[in-house]
Amino acid sequence: MDPKATVQALMDALQIGDFKKAHCLLSDDFSSDISIICMVLARWMGMGPKLKAAFPNLDYGLNIESVNGNIVKFSTQIHGTHSGDLDLTMLKMGVIPATNKSLAIAREYGIAVVRNGKVISWAMESTKCANLITILEQLGVKPQ
Repeated sequence: MDPKATVQALMDALQIGDFKKAHCLLSDDFSSDISIICMVLARWMGMGPKLKAAFPNLDYGLNIESVNGNIVKFSTQIHGTHSGDLDLTMLKMGVIPATNKSLAIAREYGIAVVRNGKVISWAMESTKCANLITILEQLGVKPQ
């Protein structure tokens, strides 16, 4: 699979909640600075099902901007409705009950590096908009 198709497949898997497939598209030495979750691979992948449960209609809004060799530049614009409990116990923040409020994160830009059909790194441009605190603020809740 070429780098563009690999990144698209990863986001498609996350979009539909196929976290097993998403995990298979990440290299064993995957590294990330994902600002929305800010944790290492195990925690990042562990949050996927929790976000999907809390935001069943979560849309990552992936757009591939360019591909140069094994480097894929992309953007995402996350939006969805908080209609399920958001379990943040792994972050020691408790469970946030559904608010039925809409979430809309400003478009963010990132770079993924792909090797042998697997994503080895994923870096997002640093923004204030897509961190967990901003998401909670949009939902009008404070972590427990």
